[in-house]
Amino acid sequence: MTPAARAPLFDGRPSYAILSAPRQVAAAIKREILQGELKSVGAQTGPASNELFDLRRPDLQWTKLAEGMGVEAARVDNMARFADTFRAACSKRGPFLIEYVI
Repeated sequence: MTPAARAPLFDGRPSYAILSAPRQVAAAIKREILQGELKSVGAQTGPASNELFDLRRPDLQWTKLAEGMGVEAARVDNMARFADTFRAACSKRGPFLIEYVI
């Protein structure tokens, strides 16, 4: 078998998995769950644990991550802009990330 035949095939699809992370994080991980886990093992929550479990940090620029992977992206902060951006994204070919800032 030649070295080329043994090389793993990678077409880049796994790289885009990070773009679905915000939804998964928001649905699966809450600060209260993390603090509950600390309490379940007898640890006390306080400033240090609150700082470590603050899910707002780092403030990720999801649009920049998407663009770095070749995915067009936009950031919106209200429903009117979301609707306009969604309409425009539907008319394009390929993936498009819309980051809705709450």
